[in-house]
Amino acid sequence: MITKEIDPAQARTAAQEGTPYPGKVVCEQPVVGSDITHNFRVSPDKQWIIHPDLQKGVLRVIGLDGRETEVEGLMLAEDLMISPDSRYVAMFRILPNTIPTEVGIVLVDLSAPNREPTILHRTSKSIRGLEWSPKGDSLYFLEMETLQTGTQVHYLKKVRTSGVGALVVATSYSLIDFFQPPVSRFADGQGPSRKSYRVVYGSAEGLFIVEPEGRGLERVTDVPASGIDNLEWSPTSEMIAITYKTPRISALNNFRGVVLFRREKSGWKDQQLYDGLDVHTLWWSPDGRYC
Repeated sequence: MITKEIDPAQARTAAQEGTPYPGKVVCEQPVVGSDITHNFRVSPDKQWIIHPDLQKGVLRVIGLDGRETEVEGLMLAEDLMISPDSRYVAMFRILPNTIPTEVGIVLVDLSAPNREPTILHRTSKSIRGLEWSPKGDSLYFLEMETLQTGTQVHYLKKVRTSGVGALVVATSYSLIDFFQPPVSRFADGQGPSRKSYRVVYGSAEGLFIVEPEGRGLERVTDVPASGIDNLEWSPTSEMIAITYKTPRISALNNFRGVVLFRREKSGWKDQQLYDGLDVHTLWWSPDGRYC
């Protein structure tokens, strides 16, 4: 596997001149199969490249200067997520020697000399989805519990990097298909954001907004929000854009294509931006004027 750094300006100039642009090789490593090529992350400050090496059972941390270190004890690590300040990497990991089998949310401090993994949360329940808060002080995830009656209860939870227990942010008796805090705030390298924010999540019961501590739950729409194709918060977190490649229908609404949800004093209002079903990419302009 070859990891490269691409300079967009240089690549664009090379394309205009019709000359090849090879990019800068950051790391080159022999690979048997493809088990380490589909789960790597670049830190928001562009200083780290991180990926698991399943053959050796380690997490590789590669600096842009080419220097590399390995963090042991992270076999079968999944959903690598780097914090907004690029200090931490969080992941799911099957915990060894646990009966019944437990999965942990594991945190690695990239700034620490030894980079010893810390378990923030562990559970034998079904767990999935992992996202940082914009502030970088918490991680959100989904957990499912089956009661003795056979009823399945779905939770949106968060755990702080301090590891002080997991907080239930939202509860649903239908599958929570997805959730998303406004992660685009730090995806461009701006770092942690101290602005207030909310989390959106969707299920067959509709689209919901909730505050980080679980208060102020709002239903944005009753249209089933399971199986949607893309969702993006606007840079101001006042609007949400969603793509529906498959039309979604309720008693009052019929959504297809690109739909904008805007928060107004009277509540959330929807607006059809594009009714085609051929949308495959959705993103906002930095000023939030265009989608």
